[in-house]
Amino acid sequence: NPTGLVLPGGGSDPTGTIKDQLAAISKFRREKRGEYNKDEKMQARERELITAAQRMGIMDANGTMKA
Repeated sequence: NPTGLVLPGGGSDPTGTIKDQLAAISKFRREKRGEYNKDEKMQARERELITAAQRMGIMDANGTMKA
């Protein structure tokens, strides 16, 4: 696995899966900041996804998703 992550199966596009997961975490962070701040597992997953997105070239070093 070139990203170093295990992503959900089903033959889906891994870049879409990463983008979808990051969007869901971002939404949760905006809407429930206190819960997000306490959820170290979610924060770790977000960091993993950001690293994978950058390695795959779908996110730049500033955290901006590429089209």
